[in-house]
Amino acid sequence: MRMKIKTCLGLGLSVMFLGMSLVFSGCRVVETEEGLMFGNKLVVTNAPSEPLLDDKVEDKTPSLNQEDDKNPLVKNEEQPEDETIGEISSKNEDEMSNEKTSADGEITGSEVPSVEENNIELLINERTIRGRETKGIYIRGSLFARKSNIEKLFELIDETGINTVVVDIKDDEGKLLFPMSNEKITKFYNSSTHTDSIDYFMQGCKERNLYTIGRVTSFCDTVAANSFNSLSMAFEDGTLYSDHSNKKWIDPYKKDVLLYILSIAEETAKKGFDEVNFDYVRFPVDEGYSNIVFGDGTVPMYDKQTMITLFAKQAVDSIHKLGVLVSFDVFGIVISSESDARNLGQNYVDLTRELDFICPMIYPSHYANGYAKLVVPDAKPYDLVEYELKKSAAKLEDAEIEAVKVRPWLQAFTADWVEGHIEYDSVAINKQIKASAEAGLGWLLWNSSGNYSKDIWNQ
Repeated sequence: MRMKIKTCLGLGLSVMFLGMSLVFSGCRVVETEEGLMFGNKLVVTNAPSEPLLDDKVEDKTPSLNQEDDKNPLVKNEEQPEDETIGEISSKNEDEMSNEKTSADGEITGSEVPSVEENNIELLINERTIRGRETKGIYIRGSLFARKSNIEKLFELIDETGINTVVVDIKDDEGKLLFPMSNEKITKFYNSSTHTDSIDYFMQGCKERNLYTIGRVTSFCDTVAANSFNSLSMAFEDGTLYSDHSNKKWIDPYKKDVLLYILSIAEETAKKGFDEVNFDYVRFPVDEGYSNIVFGDGTVPMYDKQTMITLFAKQAVDSIHKLGVLVSFDVFGIVISSESDARNLGQNYVDLTRELDFICPMIYPSHYANGYAKLVVPDAKPYDLVEYELKKSAAKLEDAEIEAVKVRPWLQAFTADWVEGHIEYDSVAINKQIKASAEAGLGWLLWNSSGNYSKDIWNQ
């Protein structure tokens, strides 16, 4: 059999991640008559001719509605663990919520209208308009352990121009924010949750007319991988894969993994969030990842980009039924580097076409010195963000896709590991905001500690 060898070499761009330099290295790809070999796994490269998880797969979860035969599926850098939001500290007091619980232990509170009580199309349209005007911040789930932190978060919001909050529903370790009773979740989740105060938080957001986004970390999930090895990415000898920060990953080529993540997203939507944001919807790129043995026979072995794009389509089809929007986080580099996009499994154009919003992480510290002819991109926050958003707009225009579907993540932390870095104070952050605003886009600020100065909104 004739075989051709292709080598996917990235641009060699260093990505500053968790204080380390992560380089997207090349991957050896073998093209055969049947398809491509990624590492030691044959994948299908043609467009899907059958559902990823069709109705032959036993699944009795009504909320994932698999009756639509058009569905092809079953349908960052870290900073010091300073748990603060402005002046909020999770270490101040141990004040917990007095929320009432139902007989089965599920939290009760403000009722979310059912699908039947709403006009779904109107909800989608209204939320789409609001989602294009975001001025938001990320809040880590562990901060919700104390009700007092939620109150201090609202104080910060009341004194600034924040109109959007992004909250961990499933964090980078895989821990859930609030209890969920869906059996597709409880089957694979046996850890504690961050808070019993979710209804208190949602009521406060509603009173302030905030646009709420629930962040679901997808395939990076140490909690699930350690507890249920059958879900994890692993090597041929059964050893679990760990990335450079010792985090475990779960395998998107396994039916139970997809159902688990989609069920969490659905519970997020039912809590009243306006949007579900999927992060880590990609494949790992650390050394050794090419030796992972993917799949268990329950999901067709599509190539990486096709797999992630199909997952996006399924997520939209499922979550839209509840009147809630869907967004994906992607590395900013996939806007310009096709090889890195292949390695990660993130096709920028295809994903943007499927999703309500795509959120490229355009952190200047993510780009190697010299990128875009900038000596130190981290020291040029306006120039870097402007450059990337212009490239994004041009790429999407060529594909006849609206640029307003883009909502960038902006850097709200100082990357002291970058040679020639600058302090990301309110001035540096606002330079990024200015570039985003000039592109006619909303934006989200990322600080993994949830530490935001009020001065940002005084500029």
